[in-house]
Amino acid sequence: MENLPAIVTASLSSLLTETCKTPSRWVSKDDGYGGEMVPGKWMPPDYVSAELKRDAIAACAKLEPQCARAPTPDVRKWLASLGLLCAGSTAAEDAKAKILAYAGLLEFPGACYTKDSLRSAAERFKWLPSYAELHAFLSEIAAPLEEMFRRVGVVSRMPLRQPRAPQEPPHKQVKRSPEEMAIIDAENDKRIAQLRAAAKEAKAERYGPVRSSYLRNGPFQGQPPNPKAAWGPIPGTNHAAFPNPPRGEEISGRIRR
Repeated sequence: MENLPAIVTASLSSLLTETCKTPSRWVSKDDGYGGEMVPGKWMPPDYVSAELKRDAIAACAKLEPQCARAPTPDVRKWLASLGLLCAGSTAAEDAKAKILAYAGLLEFPGACYTKDSLRSAAERFKWLPSYAELHAFLSEIAAPLEEMFRRVGVVSRMPLRQPRAPQEPPHKQVKRSPEEMAIIDAENDKRIAQLRAAAKEAKAERYGPVRSSYLRNGPFQGQPPNPKAAWGPIPGTNHAAFPNPPRGEEISGRIRR
């Protein structure tokens, strides 16, 4: 996160800073030519490591006093230094009255009143700023500080990543001699033959014996099976009209003629 006071960044480890950093995303322009990187939405991780959780808890302990409201004497001292750096012909009594009034109303963290923020305020304001200008300036410094403190607190409360279960070592292929492979092949062939025989027996028990008329090498090879012999009399048909059904050769010969 950018624009953080140096006193805050010193309390964060590199891993914690990378975790709490605001992501960026590419946004194309409306005309379709080019684009720009804009800040995205920060999302906390689902799980954190033990090291990251430890860094986040330690950073919360350091950032909590810095994010607390600064004592009024410290605010007055900072405002007095700013008044000396700004030009103007304001009387000393008027400047003192303004500083006392500002100090009682400016409720910002103590990390906002540093040497770096005093230098930035002196570079921005030529004259002693009004309350609205000073409040807007300090809000710009406090916003990223409070957001960082919130993100670090969220990371410190995230559950730890569960350790992975130990993986079994990969199975090593055993080299066997030709004699051992021959024994294994014979056992496999024997087992396959047993399975085929069991499947054949189960099929015979379920469907019964197969009639010879269904086989290619049966007595009706080369001709259509006699439905009367294979299936028995068919109800509703006159078998006397067809005592001897024509053979396959006779049918094919009639078609050729």
